[in-house]
Amino acid sequence: MKQKLPLLLMFLLATGCGRPASLEGPAPEGALDCALAYADIAGYQLVDGGSEDGFLRLIQRIEADPADARPVRAQPDPADQPTIERVIIQQNELLVQVDRDRVLFTVIREVDLPPERGSSATDQARTMLEMCTISPPTFPETQDVTNPPPAGAPL
Repeated sequence: MKQKLPLLLMFLLATGCGRPASLEGPAPEGALDCALAYADIAGYQLVDGGSEDGFLRLIQRIEADPADARPVRAQPDPADQPTIERVIIQQNELLVQVDRDRVLFTVIREVDLPPERGSSATDQARTMLEMCTISPPTFPETQDVTNPPPAGAPL
């Protein structure tokens, strides 16, 4: 059994399991500024970097669904204490990098949301990539990146 676990782990890593989703495309002038504009519309906050640094680290806080609240008993004696509702804070995290003439969108952390609560970080990154890698980049005006069209659909 000791031999099988490392082999299985190596196989999963080699096939891409466990790696963050990455999307890549050409990087015309202004691609990072375009990505930042789309990220702002989608509710992301810039936490590190900037266009002059060649990268953006973005975080999007996900509002907790009240149905996801878990009852937690306060300490020390559960019988004497009231039940408190604890909400788990979730967030999506994207890293956008420009290296020479390529832009790379990496989904570092992604919250698994049902479709009715919005699109995934990967879908949002895909929309940003499609709009920001054409020359010149299409800056957001009426584009809705929070609920982008399905992959492959005309924009």
